[in-house]
Amino acid sequence: MQTTLDIAVATLAWVVTILKFHAVRRNGRWAQDERVLRSWAFVLFFALGMTFQVDAVYFAVDTLTGVNNLSWLFAYVFVALAIYFVSTASCMAMKVRQPRWMLPYLMVTLCLFALIFSLGITTSPDWAEHTIPRNLFDLLFMELMYLYAIVLGTIPALAFARFTRSEGTLPTRIRTGVTLAAVILALAFFVAKVVLSLLGFLHPSLPFVRFLSVLAMALMGAAGLVWSLVFAPNRLYLTLAGPFTFCQKVLTLRDLRRLQTRLNRLCPPVAPEQAGWWDHLRNLDFHIYRAVIGILDGKKMLADQLQALGAGLASAGPMEQPGLQIALPTGLRPGSIQASGHRFRWPVTFARQWDERATEEAIRLHRALQSAPEPEDFQCLVAVYRNIGRRLKVSTGLNPGVGVA
Repeated sequence: MQTTLDIAVATLAWVVTILKFHAVRRNGRWAQDERVLRSWAFVLFFALGMTFQVDAVYFAVDTLTGVNNLSWLFAYVFVALAIYFVSTASCMAMKVRQPRWMLPYLMVTLCLFALIFSLGITTSPDWAEHTIPRNLFDLLFMELMYLYAIVLGTIPALAFARFTRSEGTLPTRIRTGVTLAAVILALAFFVAKVVLSLLGFLHPSLPFVRFLSVLAMALMGAAGLVWSLVFAPNRLYLTLAGPFTFCQKVLTLRDLRRLQTRLNRLCPPVAPEQAGWWDHLRNLDFHIYRAVIGILDGKKMLADQLQALGAGLASAGPMEQPGLQIALPTGLRPGSIQASGHRFRWPVTFARQWDERATEEAIRLHRALQSAPEPEDFQCLVAVYRNIGRRLKVSTGLNPGVGVA
């Protein structure tokens, strides 16, 4: 079973290496972007490391060189290099500062590999089944590799986890999530191997040792399969993101329309929306854009009407008879008269259009729209207005027919 798994993972690794070689050399990408070269170096060294794990290659190399277990040393060295390159490439891709101790840690690990190999591994018989350590040198050799993989593998795991949360593009988020899943599976594999080698060396007859052995093989196969998906073409992730993107746009349009409807009740648009739901589903991007434009128009009209209302209240002055008590929004300057806390005569031009509830709604919407952060691009603008539409409480008691003629 282990031999079949080693062959499958090694074959898959070489397929990805060969396919990605053309992508790396195309248009000189390896010279333009160091991340591309380091990522391909990871694939290459991982394929080499898995190749030397295959039993046929293992015994062939040892027979040709006359050095026992030399393939074991080659496999660990190449895997250690692969982990180093994927960790550094991840730091570059995620724009995270690379820890200074990574390269010295790699060099110390390689030196310890050579030392342990020369002292105890090469003097023992050929042994391709690296599951349960036979002696203390085997245990040290394995633990050194597994702990190195866990320490350096944690760096890309944390980097991809942060990037997944902050990435806004869904296809890229899915690819990053797949990469994170592959890294987590690989880390789980090495953790299982740490426990397996220790328990197997101390208590090889425990039933849990057999379970850990099967678990480690399953994690290795799953990590290899998921890892291969990381290098899949972009169209695969665009296809996977399609249904989620569609649902996200539908919900976005719903939230924007809610905000637009509340603005339209106070400031009716010049050209009312006449498209049906089927047209909305077929042209989501267009209607999202149209909803944002409608919100921008409503925002401007609302600010103008409130400004006129503030000026009308200031010119009317306080009256003795009961009227509307209103606190004007921040930014309105109705002369030198303090509007908050006073009762004003309701201007004739507004009395037929906005009642008290409508005015409170107008002020609430105006404050929410003005307090929103200044967006950097259209997508940010959509996100800002969608958030406003979701967090504003539904206004109760406002007459849907109320508006400004």
